[in-house]
Amino acid sequence: MTDETPPPRLFVKNKYNNTVLNWHRAPQKEFHFYGGAFWNAAKKLLDNEDLDRRPIASFDACVVVYLYRHALELFLKGILIGGGGELIDPCPSPQKVVKARHSLTELLPHVRRVFTECGWDTFGSKAAVTFDDFTAIVEEFERTDPSSVSFRYPVKKKDLAAALDSHFTFSVRRFASIMDEVLDTLSGACDSLPDIANDRASYCIASHRAS
Repeated sequence: MTDETPPPRLFVKNKYNNTVLNWHRAPQKEFHFYGGAFWNAAKKLLDNEDLDRRPIASFDACVVVYLYRHALELFLKGILIGGGGELIDPCPSPQKVVKARHSLTELLPHVRRVFTECGWDTFGSKAAVTFDDFTAIVEEFERTDPSSVSFRYPVKKKDLAAALDSHFTFSVRRFASIMDEVLDTLSGACDSLPDIANDRASYCIASHRAS
């Protein structure tokens, strides 16, 4: 028996043009980068003109919805882990945030507190003017796709019943236009929160020294 790891066949380094992940060794700060990647992939798939015209292409809509959902989950977790959690007390631990699995609504109360703490009185999009509007969108998403299963599998894992209602019909482009607005707001929050948290920490240190 040998403990040697076999040479890779898939994840192989080339002399040039390699992809590098976790390059700065701070993975907890990368949730919104991952979210942006899934979001960009979803938008690329929407370039397919046959997406809502040919029956077989409808299955591609499952991938689009899944990518948007995962991007949403990553942005919500990125807000709490990437700076927002430092602004609220009690602060959910990064471990608890990650272990929320695929629950979106479980994260919403904490994210709402971050928005309130930052003075963001509106959610900031036409589709979701208030945080209550945003909450309604997330709750509908989670009702339709609990645990991020309904658009990844045609059946439920528990009993193999259909994951979606018969003839489940919707406009994937209307869905995407709303989600683009939502994710744009969340992405902006992820970008802003580290600086807000750093400024808050610096102010607290300066105030402590002054006293």
